[in-house]
Amino acid sequence: GSKSVSGFFILVPSQTDIILNTNKNIEFLALPSFYQYSISAPFVYEFVIPKMLIKLEIELVLNLGDLLINTKIPQSYIFDWPYAVYENNSAWGQLSLANLLIKKVKLALISKNISNAKEVFSQTTVIKERLEKRYPVNNVSLLPVPATYDMVSLEYGKKLPDGKKFLYLSYYYPHKNFEVL
Repeated sequence: GSKSVSGFFILVPSQTDIILNTNKNIEFLALPSFYQYSISAPFVYEFVIPKMLIKLEIELVLNLGDLLINTKIPQSYIFDWPYAVYENNSAWGQLSLANLLIKKVKLALISKNISNAKEVFSQTTVIKERLEKRYPVNNVSLLPVPATYDMVSLEYGKKLPDGKKFLYLSYYYPHKNFEVL
C-alpha cells in the first residue's frame, strides 16, 4: 500500500528507463543523476532510499541492488555482488585505491544491514554457503532457477518454449549469470 494508485514502485537507474514504462500498475522512479555514481551508493542506500520508502509508505521491498537498504521494512534481498563473499580474491588486489575504498565501505554496510533482510536469496549453493559463513544470516535460500535456454542458437522465427518469458536487459557482466537466469 502507498499513496500511489499503482501500489508498485520500481527504482530505476535513469530517466530513460521510466520512458519505457507503459504499465499503469507500476510507477517507475529514478534518482537524480548525481546519485547514480558508485561513490554515492552507500549514501543512497543508507539515507536516500530509506526516506523514499517512508514517504511512499512502502510495505515490502524486493532489493536487486548490491547493498541492503537501511530499513526495518521487510526486505527480500537477491544477493549478486561476489566481492562481498570473495574478500580475499585476487581481484581485490587489482582495484584502484578509490575502488578499493568504495568496495570496503560497501562490505561494511552489507555487514551492518544484512540482518535487516527478511530473506536473502542466492543463485548458487557455493554463494549461499559463503554468505552464511561470512555474515550473521540464517535466512539464505537458493533461487529456484530453471534450466537455461540458449537464445544465441535460437533460429529466427522459431517459437520459445512454453512457460513464462522474461526480457532481461542489462550490460553483459559475467557475475550477472545471464546463462542461469
